[in-house]
Amino acid sequence: MVKHLIASLGFAIAIHAPGQAQAIQALDENPASKEQAQKADMLRQRLAIEPDNADLWRQLAAAEAAAGDLDKAYAAIDRATSLAPADRDIQLARANILLWQDRLAPAAEQAGEVRAADPDYPGLAGFDSAFARRQAAISKFEPLSFSAVLGTSDIVFENGRKQNWQNAVVAVAFGNVERTIFELDADVERRAATDVRLSGRATTRISNGSFYLGAGITPEADFRDQWRLVAGGQILVASGLRGTADLRLARYSSGVSASIEPGISYVAAPGLALSARMINLLDGDGDHRIGAAARIDYELANGNILFGSAARYPDREADITKQLRSFAIGGTVNLSPHLRLRLAASDEKREESYHRQAINVGLTYRFSQP
Repeated sequence: MVKHLIASLGFAIAIHAPGQAQAIQALDENPASKEQAQKADMLRQRLAIEPDNADLWRQLAAAEAAAGDLDKAYAAIDRATSLAPADRDIQLARANILLWQDRLAPAAEQAGEVRAADPDYPGLAGFDSAFARRQAAISKFEPLSFSAVLGTSDIVFENGRKQNWQNAVVAVAFGNVERTIFELDADVERRAATDVRLSGRATTRISNGSFYLGAGITPEADFRDQWRLVAGGQILVASGLRGTADLRLARYSSGVSASIEPGISYVAAPGLALSARMINLLDGDGDHRIGAAARIDYELANGNILFGSAARYPDREADITKQLRSFAIGGTVNLSPHLRLRLAASDEKREESYHRQAINVGLTYRFSQP
């Protein structure tokens, strides 16, 4: 289905706005973060010999935070606090880590203990400034982006018959990039019949990743699902490595299908990201089918992106499940600080059904400059 194709090609609506979630992800691509991960390994070796050295635990917390793992950073600073509860440097470090985790109330409380002991303690003014900026950032609720995608597909059926299909997607995103982003879209595809899917999704950032919930409906569906529910997310596992998951329920006339898609993404080098996922489909007939997809993204020095993908997986449309293989290439070009152009071409073969060659063009306008 076109929606699956658009998602696999990277045309699913992406929010390109500044925020701590993006900053944490950027750490994965930063060689300095890998150096901090190595430093953390060395500190852990020293702590195996000196497990009660509170300052070593504080240094480990700083290294883990710089490497992008705030959960490990908090565990380390908590250990340091238990060993030296009156140490002001450790208390202030703990306040900052709590702030980076968006735990504003306990962060303020911890900094308050330092302030009560020494109102002029070095670092407090910097914490106060960061706290004020963070508090202002997470209270924003604003429009983020508007996107439009147009596509055309040349279809050749197994019997030699030919058709041309068209699709269009219009989407808006709004919310707070530091907390929750809401997306609404209308996805239209015209074949012999026309289906219109209306969807919504909310993505919420957590300390080391994000999760999302969504739903969609296709009134009087012809070849698409009648409704769908989606959930998933991604989380930092190690420096540069993230685990991903996507869960879906979709209703067709014959029953409900479910798909489970665990995966990984890895930043192999600055600007180079690799991802792969396993696709499990339990269709309305009770059959379990398996597939897989892989993708490579490369960001150029000017911020433009090239990508390629390949997939072979079970796909359900018109209430029928068939194996589908697809290849795609494309990229994004920044036309201005606010406007991004997306181009993609794909080739897919649906088993015993049709061969499809498609071109998609999209524009995304970002209301705030990234």
